[in-house]
Amino acid sequence: MATPNPLDAFNQFMQKGQLALASGRLRDAEDQLSRAEKLRPKDPHCQLQRAIVDHRLGRSAISAQRIRALLERDPPNAIDAHMVLAEVLMRSNQRGELEQRIRGGGVWSDDPRGELFVARLDAKQDPSAAASRLEAIARGSAPTHLRRATHLPRAATVPP
Repeated sequence: MATPNPLDAFNQFMQKGQLALASGRLRDAEDQLSRAEKLRPKDPHCQLQRAIVDHRLGRSAISAQRIRALLERDPPNAIDAHMVLAEVLMRSNQRGELEQRIRGGGVWSDDPRGELFVARLDAKQDPSAAASRLEAIARGSAPTHLRRATHLPRAATVPP
């Protein structure tokens, strides 16, 4: 009998975890991703998926901690990790840290998704600037899902 390949098992657990996450089965996702993590504890993709699950289960502090530790290792998915961390910080009302990260710049600030977080931060202090940013995103060449995230109807962004 052949010895199972740990990489195959890791990939299966990751795939099952991602499918469970996508379908909203958070406890199943947590279970599958935990199994994957035991096989490859430092895998950046697994760590990011675990952070997403932690956040959706209401464990935002654990999620943010996991992402910060991941970012210290300069992972290949750093931009996505920054975006997830920004979402965690925004939704858990840690705007101070989010503002510091935005001001600090970095590779993630060149990603069009970063503009959405800047606009969301602006909304409290400068609603006009936030509206202008959101309109620029909606009218621009950003991916469709990002333009939709502005919550501006496409018709409203077309000049009269």
